[in-house]
Amino acid sequence: MDKQELINKLVEIRKEISNLKDTLEKTREEKEDIYQKRNSLREKVGGRIKEIKELKSKKDKDSLGLQEEFREKDVINKEIGILINNIKALNEKRRIIRNEKKIDKNPEVLKNIINKLEEKIETEVLSIEEEKRVMKRLNKLKSEYKEIKIIVDLNNEYNKMSEDIDFKKKKLNDLKNKIKDNMEKNSEYEGFMKISKDILETKNEISALNNQYFKYKSDILKNNLLLKEKLKELNNIKNNLDFIDKKMLEEKESKKQEIISQKKSVVEEKLKMGQKLSTEDLITFQASK
Repeated sequence: MDKQELINKLVEIRKEISNLKDTLEKTREEKEDIYQKRNSLREKVGGRIKEIKELKSKKDKDSLGLQEEFREKDVINKEIGILINNIKALNEKRRIIRNEKKIDKNPEVLKNIINKLEEKIETEVLSIEEEKRVMKRLNKLKSEYKEIKIIVDLNNEYNKMSEDIDFKKKKLNDLKNKIKDNMEKNSEYEGFMKISKDILETKNEISALNNQYFKYKSDILKNNLLLKEKLKELNNIKNNLDFIDKKMLEEKESKKQEIISQKKSVVEEKLKMGQKLSTEDLITFQASK
């Protein structure tokens, strides 16, 4: 690369460095602005959280009148939990008994058939042979039903537990609604919800500012590295230009000395021959000393 190319490159890099410095300054200002906004919002959240705690403390005091409902709610929750565990154990017990006794008939269907046969014997006029056949079938079905009656008992127990769970769930739901209604009637409830919403929205703003802040930080780091590279490149070009200037100066001085040496030889020759020296000759002679 010759001197002119180096000079052109130097101008170009200086412009790039100037642009990079402007960009860095602007990015730093924007990062600082984001930093201040973020801190301001964090202080706001801190203040709102303090308000929430004060409201919650007052709300807790206001809810003292509902302590009986809260206690009853906890009791019912525990009772429902116990019933659910019991009904799970009952289901497992039914499954094991069905597998062990190889029960493949529905006890309820069997019971309905028995009831219909008994009703038939009691209400219909049957021949002796027909009555014998019905009785034989009835006795067989009763025997089968007796074998699987344990499943019937377990089914009844299951149904009762299910009814208890449904009843308790309804009671629990009624209690929850009562507590909620009383809490919502409290004058602080609306304020509590409003502040909670404000805190959530402010935290979302802080999160967005954090993303911007770290982006600016990343941009500054990237541009600083780029600036460092450009400054290094600028320094290399300056060194190359200095080297070229020094070399050109040396060549110029060498040529100058060569000319002086040649002129000196001419002057010395004139002196030997006793010729008159011109003003230029005298200057040359003095310069060569």
